[in-house]
Amino acid sequence: MIDRIDIGTVLGNEFIVIDKYGGEGKSGFGTVFIVYDDDLKKALALKTLQDKYLNDEETIGDFKKESLIWTELKHPNIVEALGLDIIDGRLFIIMEPIFSFMGKQSLDDYFFEGLSDYKILDWAIQFCYAMEYMEEQGIKYHGDIKPQNILVWDNEIKITDFGLTSFINESKIFKNKNVGNYYISNGKLCGTNAYMAPESFEGINNISTDIYSFGIVLYQMINKGNLPFEAENNFDNEWEELHKKAEIPYFDHILYDVVLKCLSKNPKDRYDSFKDLKRELISIFKETFDEEPYVPKEKDFEKDSNYYYFKGNSLANVGDIENFISNYDKAIELNPNSSDIRINYAINLIKYGYYDEALNHLNLAKKIFDENNKNFVSLDRLYFNFGHAYQSKGYLNKAIENYENAIEINENYLESYVNLGNIYKELELYEKALEKYQLALDINPNFFMALINMGEAYSFLGNYEDSENCFYKAKYQNINEDLYSLWGESLRRLNREPYALTKFFEILKINDESMYAYYNITISYLILDNLDQAKEYFGKALDLFGDNITYKLDLSKQFFKYGFQEESLEILDEIIETSEDNNKFFALFQKFNIFKDSDVKYSTSILDEIIYSSADDELKSEAYCDKALFLKDYEDFDLILEYFNEGLSLNPYNIRIYYLKGCFCHENEEYELAMQTFEEGLFIDKYNKELLYEKSRLHLLFGECEKCIGCCEKYLEIGYPSAEIYLSKALGFMGLEDYNESLNFLELAQSLVIDEETKEMILVTKVTIENFLER
Repeated sequence: MIDRIDIGTVLGNEFIVIDKYGGEGKSGFGTVFIVYDDDLKKALALKTLQDKYLNDEETIGDFKKESLIWTELKHPNIVEALGLDIIDGRLFIIMEPIFSFMGKQSLDDYFFEGLSDYKILDWAIQFCYAMEYMEEQGIKYHGDIKPQNILVWDNEIKITDFGLTSFINESKIFKNKNVGNYYISNGKLCGTNAYMAPESFEGINNISTDIYSFGIVLYQMINKGNLPFEAENNFDNEWEELHKKAEIPYFDHILYDVVLKCLSKNPKDRYDSFKDLKRELISIFKETFDEEPYVPKEKDFEKDSNYYYFKGNSLANVGDIENFISNYDKAIELNPNSSDIRINYAINLIKYGYYDEALNHLNLAKKIFDENNKNFVSLDRLYFNFGHAYQSKGYLNKAIENYENAIEINENYLESYVNLGNIYKELELYEKALEKYQLALDINPNFFMALINMGEAYSFLGNYEDSENCFYKAKYQNINEDLYSLWGESLRRLNREPYALTKFFEILKINDESMYAYYNITISYLILDNLDQAKEYFGKALDLFGDNITYKLDLSKQFFKYGFQEESLEILDEIIETSEDNNKFFALFQKFNIFKDSDVKYSTSILDEIIYSSADDELKSEAYCDKALFLKDYEDFDLILEYFNEGLSLNPYNIRIYYLKGCFCHENEEYELAMQTFEEGLFIDKYNKELLYEKSRLHLLFGECEKCIGCCEKYLEIGYPSAEIYLSKALGFMGLEDYNESLNFLELAQSLVIDEETKEMILVTKVTIENFLER
């Protein structure tokens, strides 16, 4: 939670918090952290909304969209929003930092000492330039003009919080309630009471209301921070009455008439635009001072690699894949030797499944680091993202190696411990996974991701008490969909379905359109044998998600799995009757899987219907493969081979057929054909573990021990070791009469979880070698 982030905290293993502004009870909605980016070697500001305002997926989505508008505003008098980023699971706007100077940061910090006429006019003109630019960019209004949103740095005005009022008004944050000094009308934020135009109390916001708000600010600049009027009790109705009826007290100043016009009760009597207001202020400035007034100096962002870098990162965080890639490519074109840009590009490529492209940029970042011997980017972060890319590709051994490298450099790299734990959990090595999660928790006992994953690991071991303890601890750190998803699944695994159901309902409180939640609520009711409720939530989901065929097919499987075959078939038949595209054939395939063990004739007819239909070649290929498997018991080798080959002619990339055809040929002692089939498959997918293992077995059969060992080593490069692959490698060394090496790999095979048949083979092999060595 945000209140736990304090000075000295490290965010995302990259940003060190050096100052903090706002927060609960100190500002309206946001909190700003001044951080030092150890990779860029510069200070940045990170702004986020307080926890209570980022409470559902729709609100977060709106925050992203509106914040992205701010990032497009490039003007010297607007605080530059560099981009959006998700750090430690929280959305932040990355901004240029405006530091406090001698205790002063925002405009109100300058009121007490009094401002000279020169400074008042200079800053007012700067403000108008920024607001004029905002109008030109198509932004309808700011909506919360006040001294706290006008920052000052090096005698330059910087307006902040663009787009946030608009975001709040489009979100679900307010339901006719007030927050602090903000006025809410019909669920819309209308501004801060003391600065609101009369019509804003009716829910109206536009440029004219911004001009009125600035008129109040201008009054304060002239009058040492005093307001033209104040509500005695700070009640909304008092402020409304004052803004609508109170007269502006006279003050002797060259800007009196300007302030009066800004603060006209009737919007038609105000300036038409900030351009008009600026024109009058410039005229007064020239009459008063014998010099030219301020003119903003525009920066050429088109030549700034960081501009494209931050923009690319922002677009990645809102799901604009095509444009995020083009912006990162432009950033690299301008600055090809920035390892930091390449690292962050890789992070986003991984997010969208471009693993090979990500690894290419990570390797180039490593090359830049090695050649320049400069720490453009922290090496621990580089290795962590290597690990993430390899883990995403399924190359678990390489992922483990890189996560361990990251930890060797930075023993406090919490995410590396968690991802290592997740790999071991995936491999069903739950005790080893728990060790890694515990190492993270030894460093930070409240680390959310370690707690929820540890809770899930305990559930795999059947440990209900420790699993629940982890989830309850995590709940005090953060409440989100990940928490309740893993909690619900863990409770289901522990056969506590009524409690699992409550967790899935908690997800709907966070995101009432969560397909995942509706899916699991439906399954819970199926498990609890409550068919009516299961149907009800299945129907609710379809109302929300429309004709989502994937959703229907998945739930059809679940209805069948939990004993409701009739309902499962109803879903499939409806898809078959109403669909004319591939969806119809996906449903037929699922129907085939329901009947394949009980009605061979009907199942075969389904496969034939798919084969002789307009289905895609990929689906027909799968149908031929399943038809071949159906015939295996009938020992018609040539016909089975024909079906496999037909499948491959339709889809030459069907790895499943290469594997099954190769194994079928091996079983039928057609060894040369089996080897040819495995090699053809590996030509398409050279790192396929199943094909490599089967090929290693054939090399043993041919007495090609070195080739067998080569296949095993290639397997071990990309996949976590299995007992079977260690045994195959041990037999290869045994064939080469390298008995000590063979025993080493037999020991490794024994150390892994293995079936009884493999265990017996290992023991027999060990005894054979030991007896030979004794002789």
